Amino acid sequence: MNVFTELTTTISRRERGVALGTFDGVHLGHQELLRRLVVLCRREGLVPTVFTFSDHPEMVFGQPGSFPGFLMDQQHRLDAFRELGIEDVFVFPLVPEIYELSAEHFLNRWFAGRLNAKLIAVGRDANFGAGKTGGTAFLQDWCLRNGVQSLIVGDVYLDGQKVSSTRIRNAFIDKDIELANRMLAHPYRLSGHVTKGRNLGSKHGIPTANFRQPASRLALPFGVYASRVEVDGRWYDAISNIGVSPTVDPASTDVRVESFLYEYSADMYEKPIQVEILKYIRSEIAYGSFEEMMPQIEIDKEKVRQFHETAELPVIRFQTHGIPVVSLTTSRFHFGHACLLFRLRAVKKRMTALAILLNMMTRRTAKYCTPAELEQRLAALGDAGLSAVFMQEGDVQLFGLRISAPESEAGGRHLSEAVSLMIEAYAGVFFDYDEAAFDTWFEHEKSQLIAQRLAEDEDKIERAVRFTIETLLDGQPHAYHFPGDADEIRAVTKTDLLDAFEYLQNDAFAALYVSGRISGDLLDRIGSELTRFPKASRPGPADTWPLEPVLTPHPDRKVQTDTTQHIVVMAVQNGAAWYEADRWADYVYAELLGGGQNSLLFTKLRDEEALGYQIFMIPFNVIGISLLVAATTPDKADAVRAGFLREIERIARDAVPDDRLEEARLSLLRDLTEIWDHSGARLMSLINWHIYGYSGHIDDKKSFLHDVEHDDVIRVANQVKPLLVLEMTGDQDE
Repeated sequence: MNVFTELTTTISRRERGVALGTFDGVHLGHQELLRRLVVLCRREGLVPTVFTFSDHPEMVFGQPGSFPGFLMDQQHRLDAFRELGIEDVFVFPLVPEIYELSAEHFLNRWFAGRLNAKLIAVGRDANFGAGKTGGTAFLQDWCLRNGVQSLIVGDVYLDGQKVSSTRIRNAFIDKDIELANRMLAHPYRLSGHVTKGRNLGSKHGIPTANFRQPASRLALPFGVYASRVEVDGRWYDAISNIGVSPTVDPASTDVRVESFLYEYSADMYEKPIQVEILKYIRSEIAYGSFEEMMPQIEIDKEKVRQFHETAELPVIRFQTHGIPVVSLTTSRFHFGHACLLFRLRAVKKRMTALAILLNMMTRRTAKYCTPAELEQRLAALGDAGLSAVFMQEGDVQLFGLRISAPESEAGGRHLSEAVSLMIEAYAGVFFDYDEAAFDTWFEHEKSQLIAQRLAEDEDKIERAVRFTIETLLDGQPHAYHFPGDADEIRAVTKTDLLDAFEYLQNDAFAALYVSGRISGDLLDRIGSELTRFPKASRPGPADTWPLEPVLTPHPDRKVQTDTTQHIVVMAVQNGAAWYEADRWADYVYAELLGGGQNSLLFTKLRDEEALGYQIFMIPFNVIGISLLVAATTPDKADAVRAGFLREIERIARDAVPDDRLEEARLSLLRDLTEIWDHSGARLMSLINWHIYGYSGHIDDKKSFLHDVEHDDVIRVANQVKPLLVLEMTGDQDE
């Protein structure tokens, strides 16, 4: 990411999409705007760019001393921009050369002139120019006159109220750290260099690292907090005190951040550290002596230790050779899980080669040379399970290995040893095998995959769905059917396997995710195992976000096959994309229309009108379409098509009773609760948090779902566009 801080800097004439704002905290609302900007820029071939300021407007235009402090320091804000896919950042001081420009001159000089902006994105309440004369209406008019696209992004709500920097600051001041962090979508972070203290903590067996709280930052209430501390590139669970340490120095007014790390004992003097504040524990108290304070310190340490074990907060612990280790500590489940995951753009031959390769990895390793030996090893780890991961998200393929193991036995060693086994299975796939034996193994896995693929073809509804997707997307990578057809599988050579493996080793996004009882020993072992990988500069999460496909209406199709069924598939374009906060309204709409036994498709078309013995809906949220599917008879095909359109129209004109809408919401709520209580699903939520920034906490999901209004669902329904109707029939007279 390129960062420009000088007003006179030379700027290239690349066409840009530019987000304008202060972006203090880069909270949920900011992230919504920036994600939408990045996706649009990639679609239009623009450079995703941020234009912001090093000063806060309140510092320049407010009363002296009125600004309460930044929610983020400059480096953390830049890191957040980079993680969201921003490529250029212009961060300038708020000086007269900028704020004295009229709104028209500001846009002309900077956006049309120096930045060559072809897209400008702002929030709904944006204002700019001298006297704040430029708002969203002015921006839209200017963009229309200058041939520039405008993107006005609405507010994001959490717990029924708008997310804003002011609300976040108030939550921190009210000591509601968890609410504030939920709105930020990341913990509040403070940074500094460790300074020399009086070593009182070390003398009593609780060594601490402390630094002066930066004056520019929002001052949190004095007190004890659950926290995390990053030192030497790794995050550790910790307990922190923010305040003036009245027990140690009653006369001090120097506000310091002092932290004890649970699993770190090395000297941190003069090292840069970062502290993330997670939960308020109690206020700062003055004791008569340090010795008098010690019992309370032990109580606080135990309370915070329990918080870390139960809070289920995701964190990127560290990176080894460019591979982040992302963890979720939880003690609710008997099994722990780990996943070594790769994300890469879909390329047909590579996709097929990786399918074969990963299946091979789950059958044997260099140490356990036969499937039977590997199964025995897994059984010895408490019946651990090793499996290949194959998923498709639009034009992005996800490949990897996943392992689960019980944690309550063997002192938690099973999960640690299982993770080592998983990485051994990956890293040793090409080593220490007799060439002839490897070739036999390779051909066997190909034949197994071909048999699996042919078996899938026997599912006529699956064939109809696949044919609809392929017709609609017409050769775009979003339509590639994993793992390819039988001929494509047969054509894969050992050289193709090696090329695919080399791509994973050096060029693909890679991360290791682990959930369960996370100990320092487990993390140490993971870090050691990941040194098997070469050091590489890998793509970040935002680099692997799916690109939007081109969706255009197609003429209806009728396909004759050997099926005895008559299958009707209607493809429609969804209302909201995967990266928009509005997707929650889309989820409710999908559940209402075709989500389950109380949906309109099921109760109206299947039960009441008997138009088919199977009628359901398949949402493909990442590519922005849904398929309405019916297995019926030829004489009812037209009625099915009309019924699909009628039920869509019923929602669009608000002809659905409120109780049906509420039932759809409750059904989704039940699904959320089920996911929250499933250990494997919690691992998937950890992955989505890391890749997309989606909250992994059920309270946030419940809030987003609760905030979906009736009008939101109607709006989604009115955005739905039919794209294609396909009929698959075995009637040769059709």
